[in-house]
Amino acid sequence: MVNATFILMMRQFFVNFPKELEEATQLDGLNTFGIFRHIVLPLAKPALAAQAVFVFVGSWNNFLLPNSYPI
Repeated sequence: MVNATFILMMRQFFVNFPKELEEATQLDGLNTFGIFRHIVLPLAKPALAAQAVFVFVGSWNNFLLPNSYPI
């Protein structure tokens, strides 16, 4: 379930995340876990959904692979 492509995809999402948004939430009183839970994670839903689709398709292809081999 872990693939280097998925790690790089999420890394790019978090690198491009605006620091000003994190700083604004720190001023509002959220700690690091609160920032991740209430701000970053909801904004990461599209990237996580794309990864879920890729994992599902990869698993589906691996599921059908044994059926393609002749007996």
